[in-house]
Amino acid sequence: KAKTATTTTQTVSNVNPAIGDTVTLSASVSPTATGTVTFKDSSNNTLCTTSALSSSTASCSWSNNSAGVKTIRAIYSGSSTHSASTSSTADV
Repeated sequence: KAKTATTTTQTVSNVNPAIGDTVTLSASVSPTATGTVTFKDSSNNTLCTTSALSSSTASCSWSNNSAGVKTIRAIYSGSSTHSASTSSTADV
C-alpha cells in the first residue's frame, strides 16, 4: 500500500535572535501523523530533533551560538504509513 503524502510546516519563535538566545522551533505535519521532526540549517547541520509528534505537532529548542542568518528547514522523518516531507525554509 502506498504511503500517505504529508506536508510539513514550521514556525520559529524568534526570527531575529541575538547570540545566546534560545529559539523554539515548531513543526506541524498534515495529515495527522506519527514520528519526529528534525530541524536543519542550510549546511545540513542538525539544530534539534523533536520528541514524538503529538496531535501532529512538536517543537524543540535551539541555541543561537553564532552571528549571521541561518536558513532553517523542518524535516519530517516519515512513518510506516506516512511519507517524509520537508518544510519551506525560514531565515533566522
